[in-house]
Amino acid sequence: MMHLRDFGRETALSKLRLRGPTIRISWNLHHRLSNHQFAALVGGLLGASIFLSGTDFLTTSIAIKMGLNEGNYALIAVSQNLGLGLLTTLGISKAFFLLGCTATSVIGFKMRGRAIGYLALSVLACFVFIQLAVSLSNLSLIVA
Repeated sequence: MMHLRDFGRETALSKLRLRGPTIRISWNLHHRLSNHQFAALVGGLLGASIFLSGTDFLTTSIAIKMGLNEGNYALIAVSQNLGLGLLTTLGISKAFFLLGCTATSVIGFKMRGRAIGYLALSVLACFVFIQLAVSLSNLSLIVA
């Protein structure tokens, strides 16, 4: 039990309670990147995501016009349920994806040097790799 005379003093138990869980980045990336390099990396990933999203929009629209619907069942179902055209639904989904990428990059810019900033960087990198895989898949369907 804590007495009034102990108020303001830190005990070993209170220090233990004040410390929360910490997130440790095992590869020590935060020591390797300066703020400028981190901002450039986040901006580059956002730019790559925008470029690959545009490429995905173009290749998906070409694949749909060719009658290839193998990977677009969810997109077709959404467009039918909303009563919108397939390209309109594709454009709306790309707009929401880019909005999410932009919000993630803003969080990354604001929180750089912290664990949340590096989490945003990781999410952006995953978005880029997913967009690259989808674009390459669409290109292989169109060419084949």
